[in-house]
Amino acid sequence: MDIKLNTPQAIESGDPENDLRAFRRCLSQFATGVTVMTACNGQELAGMSVNSFAALSLEPPLVLWSIRKESSSLDIFQKAKHYAVNILADTQVELSNLFSKGGEEKFNHVAWHKGKLGAPLLDNVICTLECSLENIVDGGDHLILIGRVRHYARYDGTPLLFYQGRYGVANDWTALMNKSTASNNQQDSASQSTPVSLLRRLHYVSHLISSRFNTQRQQLGISVAEFRIYGWLKLQAMSEQKLQACIYLSQQEIKDALQEMKGRNHIEGQLGSSKISLTNEGLEHARFIHQKVKNFETNLTNNIDKNDLETALRVIDSLISHTKNA
Repeated sequence: MDIKLNTPQAIESGDPENDLRAFRRCLSQFATGVTVMTACNGQELAGMSVNSFAALSLEPPLVLWSIRKESSSLDIFQKAKHYAVNILADTQVELSNLFSKGGEEKFNHVAWHKGKLGAPLLDNVICTLECSLENIVDGGDHLILIGRVRHYARYDGTPLLFYQGRYGVANDWTALMNKSTASNNQQDSASQSTPVSLLRRLHYVSHLISSRFNTQRQQLGISVAEFRIYGWLKLQAMSEQKLQACIYLSQQEIKDALQEMKGRNHIEGQLGSSKISLTNEGLEHARFIHQKVKNFETNLTNNIDKNDLETALRVIDSLISHTKNA
């Protein structure tokens, strides 16, 4: 007797050499932490956001990460012969976005100090590892930098995560399950009264709502980056640099998304130019996506009192305003 398995339908599949962007989307299903790698060679500073960091060995204490061969920062990391790993907290999305851009001026916008080996150590991260460069291994279009950890420091906090082209936060599975069970059985009132900070609540609700909408976004056949770009370009023409500042994603994610949208004839203007805009067809598609979002939000807030919802929106707008001006 033949046994038929209920195998889920893949969103996309194929040979990675035939579609590099699809392959990158596949790799993005693996969640990673977010680090900023830093180095100092004389007066030259280098810093870049990296999620390829991994532990390699305990004895000896080795770690590794990879850097594109054409990266403008590669020369400094090679000549410095040392680097620092700064592991970001879940409140440091802005810091990650800052160091995903080029230029040395980024160090003028953050608090940092020199470590024991001379590499910049960023303030308020949850961990720093100061490493001497032990070996460089060829890895295709990247180089793998293996470092020996000479000094470490760990601080309180939870890590920033990155997956599917967007940031996320970590939640302890056991604690969530215990809280869920207590809520369902209504037996553990203590767990319900545990104070949760405003920041953690905002992180959690943003992550939860985004996850719920993710199914609908996938049905539209667009990535997170494409979804956000349609939203912004519906309002006005923008440069790639401005888009990156608005949608909190890496430069590569934005370039891939724009290339996909260009292939649909939804983008007009030369990619990389100062102004990128939607074609009429692209604008129509952006309006279609916007209507999907409105329907989703209506269903989500249907059981919330209108006055409560308006108050919540005013509070959020006020928080945005105060944070920008702080």
